[in-house]
Amino acid sequence: MTDQRRAQIVIGSTLVLSSLAVYFGFWGLERDRMEDLYRSGTWYFLLVALLLWLQKLTTFMPTLENARAAWCRHWPATATALLLVLLAFFASPPDYRILADETNLLGMAQAFYEERSCHNPTQALNFYHGIKRTISSVVDMRPAFYPFLTAAAHALTGYRPENAFLVNALAGFGILFLLYLLVHYWYGRFWGIAAMLLLASFPLFVLYMTSAGFETVNLLFAMILLSIAWRFIARPQAGGAELMFLTLPLLAQTRYESVLAVFCVIPLVIICLPKEEYDRLSWRTPLIPVLFLPVAWLRVITYSQQAFQVESIDQAFGLNHLWANLRNALPFFAGSEKAYGMVPLLAVMAIAGLIWLLSDLFSSRTAERKFRVFAGFAAAFFALHAAARFAYFWGDLRLQYTSRLGVIFLPLLACLSIYLLRQLANVAGFSRNWAPLLAVLLMINGWPVAGQNMAVRDIFYFREFKTVREFLQQHYPNPKGYILVSDISNLYLPFRYSAVSPSWVELNSDEVARSLEKGTWQRLLVVQKINIATGQPVAGSEMPARFTLKPLYHSQLSPEKLIRISVYEPQYNEMQKSNNPQITPIPPIFAED
Repeated sequence: MTDQRRAQIVIGSTLVLSSLAVYFGFWGLERDRMEDLYRSGTWYFLLVALLLWLQKLTTFMPTLENARAAWCRHWPATATALLLVLLAFFASPPDYRILADETNLLGMAQAFYEERSCHNPTQALNFYHGIKRTISSVVDMRPAFYPFLTAAAHALTGYRPENAFLVNALAGFGILFLLYLLVHYWYGRFWGIAAMLLLASFPLFVLYMTSAGFETVNLLFAMILLSIAWRFIARPQAGGAELMFLTLPLLAQTRYESVLAVFCVIPLVIICLPKEEYDRLSWRTPLIPVLFLPVAWLRVITYSQQAFQVESIDQAFGLNHLWANLRNALPFFAGSEKAYGMVPLLAVMAIAGLIWLLSDLFSSRTAERKFRVFAGFAAAFFALHAAARFAYFWGDLRLQYTSRLGVIFLPLLACLSIYLLRQLANVAGFSRNWAPLLAVLLMINGWPVAGQNMAVRDIFYFREFKTVREFLQQHYPNPKGYILVSDISNLYLPFRYSAVSPSWVELNSDEVARSLEKGTWQRLLVVQKINIATGQPVAGSEMPARFTLKPLYHSQLSPEKLIRISVYEPQYNEMQKSNNPQITPIPPIFAED
């Protein structure tokens, strides 16, 4: 078979499979069938996608001799990136901040680890020695790659929710080092290290690197794609194009809108890849569209007003949101409030750097073609991300639970600031040694914002979750002896609590009472939101009257509501206490079918 004929088959197969993937991703299957396939198949789609990506990535690894030379050159940057990550974790201790997003991601990782199933458990009961029954679960709207990586950490190190912080720490290190490499390619090692320091000076970056959300992993794969794109533009080869294509399914499953990177990569390949290189595309290329099926299924399954938290699904996205959120983004990026986690000086420097860069790019004497092409690619990439995020109903970056949407733009601000500083050093004679010193001073000034959780500490669920967990860790550290009852039971499941909702207890009150009497559990611990004005539980927190609750603790979390933690313990007579066995059978309602 000639190379030309082979290229025709590869491209033709890619187009056919792309059409089939679009059809079966959006219209060709019933919604229930999509949900079944998404639950049972996403783990394996991600496993194959990651395997193909890693296998292709290894073809770009340097030889042993070149690796040694690279280490000798880049070890200062490696050490700096590692030091920055360690300092960030000391300055801003890891915490679960954006709730219930982060605990939902932990729940998905737990389901991946235990069942190889992509769902978010919402109610579950734990019995003896790891025996567990999931009472209810949902397909969560959050993409699955970050939970997949967390589940991989569980598999390698043992199950613990804190593995989410390990994943984000590694991702943060990767982001810093990739930014260094990009800037190093352009301006040299000094400016690469300075770029790392400037990026790390953003409290917003530190805050989410030390959280359990997917923003840091999303930024990592965005940086990976940008790095591969730069290499491809400098040396347009089929291998580089294929590596970009293989990165897309992984990037698309870190955050929803990152799938739009497809519309940047395909034009880039069409423009830059020489005709003879198409003959070198491998069998991996036709498989790539199939790897996007979970992305499409997830959108169809979760495209609802409940998932997007709007009154009508038509409100979820719109141009009216775009203009309003763009206006609101200006004070956010300018750091008009400390809680935004931005650096006002770097915002001004980035604008000045952008103006200077555009002036240089449009000067034919100073701009090479590869710089122009990469600038266009990066501009399209960030513009599409901005459009998708700002067109969203909840796209106001000033809100505490949406400030994370600004994380992906931080490397861009750092690079533009570096461009300004470098030009000032080259043209105006400023000493370049001011750049790292400036970054360190900005860290000293800004990192307390992250350390105090200023960007998220007013979120009600954040405060409720911390209050309840601190109480449980102090007074009921062993979760095996009780059932935790809460209207947000899904927040507690990743921490191995048996957790159900008050409504479930009401529907199954006889069986719950019987299990308590038999000693399957010793007590119910009930978390209720109380209306301060009436002193009564709010809707969704009411418990059946047969369970007489004894209040243990309460804490006011807002002007209107407080959290009350109560206990219910069955009354045993002396004969029941003496005859109560150490190990009791599982009540029928809790047993597996």
